[in-house]
Amino acid sequence: EFVEFDANSISLDQQQNNLFLTSLFVNDHLVQPNDTSNLPVKLEQSIRFTKSLELPFQLNNLAFEFSELIYNHGTGVQYAYKLNGVDADWRYTSGTNNRLVYNNLRPGKYTLAISRLNGEGNPLPNPLTLSVTIHPPWYASVWAKIIYAILFVALIMAIVNYFLVLNRLRFERLEKLKTLELSSHK
Repeated sequence: EFVEFDANSISLDQQQNNLFLTSLFVNDHLVQPNDTSNLPVKLEQSIRFTKSLELPFQLNNLAFEFSELIYNHGTGVQYAYKLNGVDADWRYTSGTNNRLVYNNLRPGKYTLAISRLNGEGNPLPNPLTLSVTIHPPWYASVWAKIIYAILFVALIMAIVNYFLVLNRLRFERLEKLKTLELSSHK
């Protein structure tokens, strides 16, 4: 009794992504859980288990390092990644380059997605994702814009009021001159 199978019919491409973020660099500083540095961003847990990041506007230079827990792929494995909100399409990298760098990100909400490519060169389903929010500076926040709008409306109202008062004073002066003329003619 022999068991026979075709080795080419076995596809490893159907495996799920086994990718994990291993490092986060913010403005070229490695961020680790319970870090005591002066960096305003703190991780409560390892970047591997972090699902979202919130950063102030001045911390907008990010680098991510990732790794796959399957080590028998060799050097031929490729990965695709994109930062929704920055990249329109997937970007590709080889198995030897596991560092992704994004500089000067504008305030907004982004989603980083990283996936291994299957044999056809397409990203596997269910990529590794990380949500990143970069908050705007105080002078570009929603509250600041509301205050700007209120100040703008108040300025317009003050200008309109100035011209109304100026017109009224001009009209009153003309009336006074007419009454003086009339009283002097009598």
